[in-house]
Amino acid sequence: MPVYEGGKVAAQVRQAKEKRGTSHFEVDIQGAEVQAKAAAAWAQYQAAIATASANRGAVKAARMAMDGVMAERAIGQRTLLDVLKAQADVVKAQVKLANAERDMVMGGYRILSAIGRLGARDLGLVAARNRRP
Repeated sequence: MPVYEGGKVAAQVRQAKEKRGTSHFEVDIQGAEVQAKAAAAWAQYQAAIATASANRGAVKAARMAMDGVMAERAIGQRTLLDVLKAQADVVKAQVKLANAERDMVMGGYRILSAIGRLGARDLGLVAARNRRP
């Protein structure tokens, strides 16, 4: 055992403690980032659900309006152009609904990604290994 070590062991202990503290700090930061990402994904998902619900109502209303315009057209109070505009409104509402439903699905995948559950194994996918000759 050396008589004089020049503080090397004490410095190594301090360095190891500092690295451990830094590692804990980095883990805390990453945990907070994951939590924030998951919370944002959840909020987007909830917004997509509300939007889809509203768009379902819009599709129903547009169809009812189109039916009314078609009935009025049958008795001569509306033109064919009015019917076509009503049909276009139904299609626009359906497109908005489809986009909202897509956003719901994407929101679900964002949540899975944020919590680390979007791997091939989690989704039940079988991936073929790349074998090089």
